[in-house]
Amino acid sequence: MLSVTRVSEAYLIKLCQKHTRLLPYLETIIDITNAITPMPQMFALIEQLKESGTKLYIFSNIGKNTFEKLTNHYKHLFTFFDGIHYVEEHNDWLAKPNHNAYREFLKKFNIDPQHMVFIDDKNKNIKAAHALGITAFVYKSAHQIMRALRKMNCL
Repeated sequence: MLSVTRVSEAYLIKLCQKHTRLLPYLETIIDITNAITPMPQMFALIEQLKESGTKLYIFSNIGKNTFEKLTNHYKHLFTFFDGIHYVEEHNDWLAKPNHNAYREFLKKFNIDPQHMVFIDDKNKNIKAAHALGITAFVYKSAHQIMRALRKMNCL
């Protein structure tokens, strides 16, 4: 799958286009493979950051259809964010860790990379962010992120 794309939604669409008998089941297949649950321990951190006046953005490798379904399930959570960026077919599923994906995100929200803190659970995404001058941390736990943000006076 990763040889075709890093975005599961993109792979599934291409798979169903190749095997057209699967097309009627595409939405169900996407639902099953993307049964994603936000990390509950992050809710408190997100609320605390928002209360402190921090602008919060989502920069996700999840496809548009999947993301829209998630927002329907977790409406309250997504109200905390100032912007959401997900991958789309129109730009050939440009995703992290591709440097152009970061540039597109920064441009979309007019963010200076020097004034951004990026948190991700994948080292390759953190390395890509660092290469563009973005302060970044690998997510291990909400407590670890809170500690790092306090050290930077972000909390």
